[in-house]
Amino acid sequence: MLASDIIFPASPNWYISHVADALPDGTLAIATNQAVTVVDAATRHVRGICSLRGRVTGVALGRGILCACSSDRGVHAFDLATLQQTGSHKDHHAEPCAVVLAPQLCITGDKRGTICLWPSPGVGPAKGMERLVPQREGVVCLAVSGETPDGIRLAAGYSSGTVVVICLEARSVLCNFRHRSPLHSLSWVPGSSGRCLASACQDQSVQLWKLSAERSGEAGQDPETAESELISEAAGHGPSREDASRLWTCVCAFPDGLILFSGPRGELFSWESSRQKPQRAALVHTRPIFGIRCVGSEHALTAGMDRFVVLWSVSKGAPPQMKWRLCSLGGHVTALRTDSANLACIGCGDNSIRFVDLMHREHRQHCWVVWKGLRTAATSLACLPGRGVWAYGLQDGSFGAIAANSADGPGPVETLCSRNHPGAVTSVCWLKLSPQVNGDTAPTADTPVLESDVVEGAEASTASKKGAGKGKKVDERRKGLVEVDCRPLLQGFALVSVSAGHIMVTPIASGKVSSVSSPLGLLPLSGASPQPSVAASWSLPDQDVLVAAATHKAREDSLEINSIQLFEPEPSGGLCTISVAPVFSAFAVVPRVAGVLRCVAALPAEGLEGGVTTMSLWPSIGPAGTCCRVLCGTGKGSLAVFCIPWPPPDVAKAAVHPDAGTLPSQALTPWPLEAHARLAHGK
Repeated sequence: MLASDIIFPASPNWYISHVADALPDGTLAIATNQAVTVVDAATRHVRGICSLRGRVTGVALGRGILCACSSDRGVHAFDLATLQQTGSHKDHHAEPCAVVLAPQLCITGDKRGTICLWPSPGVGPAKGMERLVPQREGVVCLAVSGETPDGIRLAAGYSSGTVVVICLEARSVLCNFRHRSPLHSLSWVPGSSGRCLASACQDQSVQLWKLSAERSGEAGQDPETAESELISEAAGHGPSREDASRLWTCVCAFPDGLILFSGPRGELFSWESSRQKPQRAALVHTRPIFGIRCVGSEHALTAGMDRFVVLWSVSKGAPPQMKWRLCSLGGHVTALRTDSANLACIGCGDNSIRFVDLMHREHRQHCWVVWKGLRTAATSLACLPGRGVWAYGLQDGSFGAIAANSADGPGPVETLCSRNHPGAVTSVCWLKLSPQVNGDTAPTADTPVLESDVVEGAEASTASKKGAGKGKKVDERRKGLVEVDCRPLLQGFALVSVSAGHIMVTPIASGKVSSVSSPLGLLPLSGASPQPSVAASWSLPDQDVLVAAATHKAREDSLEINSIQLFEPEPSGGLCTISVAPVFSAFAVVPRVAGVLRCVAALPAEGLEGGVTTMSLWPSIGPAGTCCRVLCGTGKGSLAVFCIPWPPPDVAKAAVHPDAGTLPSQALTPWPLEAHARLAHGK
């Protein structure tokens, strides 16, 4: 994959002090799962990825070199120009969790308190390794100062709150001091000759330590001492031990005495010695920040738990200003769909859905994140064209809808029915039930909001929010989407959701009436009951047709037969009236959902070994008539393309007869197979 093709990198890692680093030229390195992602700050493009075998626990940048440590006890060096690994070692006996670069040195600290000094990292094998053990406790963070009269200094922060200052030239301890809570971050003040050190702790306190000017290590002189100046006080009401372990505070010092530090909920503050009170930047991060790094003297980089990487503009006398924000993906991508226009919807393993504006005027990474109301990861997505409403299915079997547009982003998650599938939802699609629904005149998510469309419950919710949050401003651009129920946009449609062996059809009810889901049975084949696997909607000029794939097995040891079946809405005078029907046996009558769908065609499908796992439709209208090419991916990695005409052939209609379920599959002509790639994929 080309580096320019990477639009959304993986999420920055959590609860590590060295999650990111930066160079003055704008080169950024971010620890993302089991890799280091290199980003160009000027263009916001991902230059490339350096892969490791374990979770990255720290990253550091130097002139022409990138170093990273990982959970497999490895320390690795990469050439920054080619991103190729040039050296590594595993001399740590515990997991290294902090890494910094000094001239001709790569310094790492592990959870047992060992600090390894790797000379000339990346140049040949790791030789001349030195070890220091100032404290027998876990190292949390490291910081290297600039040149001082007695050489370069290393500050090591420990889980107990102890800080040890070491002279790298003499390999000796200059001084040590202790905080009241575990340490999270250290940063030397540039231009202070190694005399000023900023620290941030778990109790949210930020301090500036000033070391004494006496030179240490000479006979007759005491070690250096440290005096602190409090920048930010610890939290007044101490959180519980469990909550405190989730807090994180980090700090970064700039020239001229400017210090940036983070708050418990993603706040970013700037402090100057001339001002007693820190200035707070506009809220961009919504969850704790794990790393702050200088990008030159006028910019700062932050990476947070909300999976955003943000570049800030920093200047004295003013709070930091956001310059750009890069969204990342949490966990594996579990579902991906587009609306064939400008919006893409991505389901991620962190139980969130991201809406991406592909045609944004400023940058490609512009997106919104939806997580409230999503209890598990999204396993399937589908867009209703022309309406701006997306259907989702979750791993826990629940499903629903989200209204979204490129101007205001997504609205709230709307659960359409209280009934869930027993397993993960494998596919969802929208089906038009009424031929009277016109997509050109129907309301969409972009339609102006009328007072009559506002749900009464939303008004009550708004009133309660005004009473609870006095003085808070409401974003007027999002007010319409947030407060309006998406059900009026879905009148005349049904949401079809599929899980292992179940198809549920949920016609959308209006107003406060709860939608009712009904099971849809499929035709048996050769006496074997069907197990639905996936379904998709085929849009015709006058109606929609549901295309469903199923697997048939009479017993565990019997041969597998696959079928593709077509359903159309029941004809009615107007909008479909929904009645709940009992679950019909596919062996007894023609499968249908009472008042909604009926089966109109069913035939075997060859070349689908392992069952259909995914399906894509390509409708076309030509001289030969209307047809739809159905691309199926199977559980064994094969691909197959079928051509299904409309109206269906007589043999497919004959298979719908109630007595056809007992016919052997050999007596039925299968759907025309246009192309077949056996074992096209390994899985």
